[in-house]
Amino acid sequence: MSVLLTDFFQSVRRTLLDPEPAQTWSDTDLTGFTNRILAQAANLKRDIAPAIVPVPLVAGTVQQLPPNGLAVMNIYYNVASGQVCRQGGLELMNAKFPTWRAGAAGPDVFTWMTDERSPRFFHVNPPNDGTGQVVVLMGTVPSISMVPSAGGVMPLPDEYQWAIHEGVVAMAYAANSRRQDITKATAHYQMFTMALTGSKMAQSEVAAALGQGEEK
Repeated sequence: MSVLLTDFFQSVRRTLLDPEPAQTWSDTDLTGFTNRILAQAANLKRDIAPAIVPVPLVAGTVQQLPPNGLAVMNIYYNVASGQVCRQGGLELMNAKFPTWRAGAAGPDVFTWMTDERSPRFFHVNPPNDGTGQVVVLMGTVPSISMVPSAGGVMPLPDEYQWAIHEGVVAMAYAANSRRQDITKATAHYQMFTMALTGSKMAQSEVAAALGQGEEK
């Protein structure tokens, strides 16, 4: 069952003791907070909004996800030939075959590799000739429109709704408003990270993630 955005916002407002008509946080405010938290959730848990998509390849070994891609999670097969792709290790490939990037180019990918420091990029072997296309499982960043229309739903499965609820409440309390409460903001953000990852962030990380809103 998908959670309606109207129901989600009402739940957040009940926790904030700010029922309609809003006295402190407008729907536009809550929409902005929700999109920030959805983006942070996707970075904390990269498989929270997966997508399986065909990705055209450019000539060479270094490839990039489309703009909505957050991180490569798997590459299944080459579209034209059906040839499956196997994950390899970039450092091992570099050590065993130092000149592998200068190999003969072709349309099919046999091996793909990633570097955790650049999750939107991946490396393919053999070098591609620019005509290839592979089917990729990738993480994406979910979002909602400004402002939620009647009938709109949250873009995540129901099991994540409580975590997102806690994150939005945290953002609201952290904003520079007449009801700003950093203690409550920190507590709710810790619940958000616990629900997603099973562990709490350090206080310095919480402060950086919450930031400050505009005065209201």
